[in-house]
Amino acid sequence: MHLVKAPNPISSQMPHPWVFLAGSIEMGKAFDWQTDITLALDEYQGTILNPRRSDWDSTWVQRASNPKFYEQVAWEQMAIHAADLVYFHFEDDTKSPITLLELGQVSESRPASVIVRCTPGFWRLGNVEIICQLAKVPIHVYHDSEEALDQLKMRITLKSYSTKAVGEVSRET
Repeated sequence: MHLVKAPNPISSQMPHPWVFLAGSIEMGKAFDWQTDITLALDEYQGTILNPRRSDWDSTWVQRASNPKFYEQVAWEQMAIHAADLVYFHFEDDTKSPITLLELGQVSESRPASVIVRCTPGFWRLGNVEIICQLAKVPIHVYHDSEEALDQLKMRITLKSYSTKAVGEVSRET
């Protein structure tokens, strides 16, 4: 798998499927599960879109007027909507409000491309389960990480994916 981390550019020439890793980060509260997924998919063809930014600075003001913060959010939105598959990871001891927002965004627009892993102890497990049940095509919620990973691997190899156009992340001034 090819790996692209925020805010690096995404090229339409990168191999498909594109897998966006949505989930708990929370300034280091969550373990780096994205690296585990990346390593587990190493022998597969495609591109991982990882929003966990190597140079994240928790002192950044989280406002649209902050160019670095804007760049991060814009990259995540562009990447999640360009992805062929979106893997969600909700973890105990995290709140994950942005991940909940993202689940709401893609569960209605393209539920067949969504894989959800949610620990039984996640504080909003019920919300995740209901959103997934009410999607146009119901989305199964996996509590076990291995089952969720197996489902992701199966979907990566299941169908062919075509090249997509990718929007540029830019800020109008």
